[in-house]
Amino acid sequence: GLKIVFYYVLANMVAMSLNFVFLQSLQDARSSFGGRQPAKSQVASCRPRFAVKCDNLRLQNSLAVGVVVCLLRKRWRRSRAYRPRANFTHRAHVVCWAGPDADAADEELFFSHADLSRLLQEARRRSDELVKAQGLGTPEWDQHATSVRQEASSAGLWDNPKHAQEVLREMNKVEAVEKRAARFLEAGDEMATALELASDDMSEDSLVFLAEAAEVHKSWEETLSQLEVELLMGGKYDMESCQARIFAGAGGEEACDWVCMLEKMYTQYSQKKGWIVKRVDFTPGEAIGMKSVELEIEGPYAYGSLRGEQGTHRLVRVWNGKRQTTFAGVETTPILPDSSADAIEINDGDLNWESFRAGGKGGQNVNKVETAVRVKHLPTGITAVCRQERSQLVNKDIALKRLKEKLLAIQEQQQAEQLNDLRGDLVQAQWGAQVRNYVLQPYTMVKDQRSGHERGDADKVLAGDLDSHVNAYLRFNALGKGK
Repeated sequence: GLKIVFYYVLANMVAMSLNFVFLQSLQDARSSFGGRQPAKSQVASCRPRFAVKCDNLRLQNSLAVGVVVCLLRKRWRRSRAYRPRANFTHRAHVVCWAGPDADAADEELFFSHADLSRLLQEARRRSDELVKAQGLGTPEWDQHATSVRQEASSAGLWDNPKHAQEVLREMNKVEAVEKRAARFLEAGDEMATALELASDDMSEDSLVFLAEAAEVHKSWEETLSQLEVELLMGGKYDMESCQARIFAGAGGEEACDWVCMLEKMYTQYSQKKGWIVKRVDFTPGEAIGMKSVELEIEGPYAYGSLRGEQGTHRLVRVWNGKRQTTFAGVETTPILPDSSADAIEINDGDLNWESFRAGGKGGQNVNKVETAVRVKHLPTGITAVCRQERSQLVNKDIALKRLKEKLLAIQEQQQAEQLNDLRGDLVQAQWGAQVRNYVLQPYTMVKDQRSGHERGDADKVLAGDLDSHVNAYLRFNALGKGK
């Protein structure tokens, strides 16, 4: 009520000190022009004019007093905001990451001592659940870890190099799980210590300790989120590296340019993850872009993250002044160790070998000698090509290994018990088979047709911000399997 009275009195004083001069009425204007219709130029010169007059000294003093009162009240409210109050719980100002699903990259949050204590208990609960989900601390885990370490430290480990690589890879997995659990315990101790040192007063030391506890929780929360996503990757080969092949579909020359855009998107996404990306092979387009490109992505959980990218990707944009629709296909296969690939047996009669000239850079050896190799699995129609090496024998071994990796990946997707039950490669880069739509004009949107997840910032997605789509597909796939 006091605010209303104050602003009412102030508005009255301002209104009393202003004197407006308005335009004369239309009837007076016509009479001034002799009763005839005035010209447009004459009417334009008679626009409303406003003037402010403060002839009365008392009104001028009233206006000045009102302005001074406003300024003093604003300053009083500002000083009151920083004045300590009774029973006031101070809060630490921390800049926290809002996550990939948020509209803004950074968000300012204020955490009190009670809030951070509650977050500490929640983080400890989630850590215990995730560690138990990995089996750490159980007798089976201890027995497995002991046997792996004993085998890795045995004297005749390298008598069989392929088996030695398997043992070392398994030991690295065991150590990674144990180190992550140790980091969880360390983060909990650091956060609890910082909260114990923080008091309830407004001292600078307390604010520093609260800010330190919030920073520890921020890093802890990111690690927990990453582990939750990794646990959703329950596939047999999700922890392996992967090979991605992108090829142009329907759309003509624009499809070749769309292949380049997808290659850039996956390359930037992999680099943000800390993975190593290498372009193995590519076929240039006739005018622009590339007809196809093959990438090798080395890193933990690379195949598990990019497994859901397999399928047709549809692009809608304005090209040469017209709204065009373009398609490109993506194939992802795991890069298996040699021991796993050698365990797969394929009859020689089911394979059809072809050799051709690789072309491109490399001199006469690749332009005149048929060093490139193409192998086709006749029962399924799946093919694999290799032309990255200068020797035909080496390319033949690599092509056979790639074929086995494709067969294993499709076998897992179709849940087939034998290779003869496979239906072949289902990726067709054409209308009606898309798994994700990228719309750039007349609006921007990226929508996954399987999980239903969509975003309006298509530029960020094409720049490698794929975490939200990858996580949404993993959760959708996990719920689908649960059903």
